[in-house]
Amino acid sequence: MPSELKISVLLKKEGPFWVAQCLQHDVAGQGKSIPDACYQVERAVFGHVAYDIANGIEPLSKLGKAPAEYWTLWGKAEPMCKRPADPFGSDETAFIYPEIRVG
Repeated sequence: MPSELKISVLLKKEGPFWVAQCLQHDVAGQGKSIPDACYQVERAVFGHVAYDIANGIEPLSKLGKAPAEYWTLWGKAEPMCKRPADPFGSDETAFIYPEIRVG
């Protein structure tokens, strides 16, 4: 298992919600605010990682990439200067280092 996991997360407003879409692995979350959407995508990523580890699978290796439209938006999106606060408040989550952009 890798000691750290780098992911790219695109934040996109869709109607009244924010969508947080991971690019390298097709995992997403949504919420009424940016922190809510980030929290939801982190929960989804951690759920996949925990399941994979418990089943002897390389974490996230069974997930494909996000659809092409998100990669296109990523190239046009603005980098987010500061990552929202760690929703879990735990040092155990420190192995995930997201780059977050708003598109």
